[in-house]
Amino acid sequence: MARSRSSSTVWRYINPAYYLKRPKRLALLFIVFVFATFFFWDRQTLLRDHEEEISKLNEEVIHLRNLLEELKNGADMSVEKKKYSGEGGQAMKNMDSPDNILDAQRREKVKDAMLHAWSSYEKYAWGHDELQVWMLLLIRYFLSC
Repeated sequence: MARSRSSSTVWRYINPAYYLKRPKRLALLFIVFVFATFFFWDRQTLLRDHEEEISKLNEEVIHLRNLLEELKNGADMSVEKKKYSGEGGQAMKNMDSPDNILDAQRREKVKDAMLHAWSSYEKYAWGHDELQVWMLLLIRYFLSC
C-alpha cells in the first residue's frame, strides 16, 4: 500500500484538477512555463540571427579572397595602367585645370567671408549671446580647411 501511495503522489501533480484547487501553484506553473518558453524562443532567435550573420561574413570573405587572387594574378594591372597612363581614352584631370582653379578661388572667397564674419562677431557681439562655444568650433573648422 505504501508503494501505491507514493506513486499516486507523483501522479497528482500531472492532474489538472490539482492545480485548479490551488491557484497560486497554477500561477507559478504558468509563470515558469512562460519564462521557459521565452528563454528557449530567444535562444532560437539569437541562434538564427547568428547563423545568418556568419553566412554573410563567409560570403564576404569569399568575395574578398577572390579579389585578392585577381590582384595577385595581375588581372587588374591592365586597368590600372590605363587609368594612370591615360590610354583609356580620357587622361586624368590635371591639377592645373580651370575647374580646380575655380574651386580654389571659391574656397578662398568662402574663407575670406568667414574671417570677415568672425571679425565682425568679435568686434560687435562677443559675449552677448549663448553661441560662443559653437562659433569657436565652427571657426576652427572653417580655418582648418
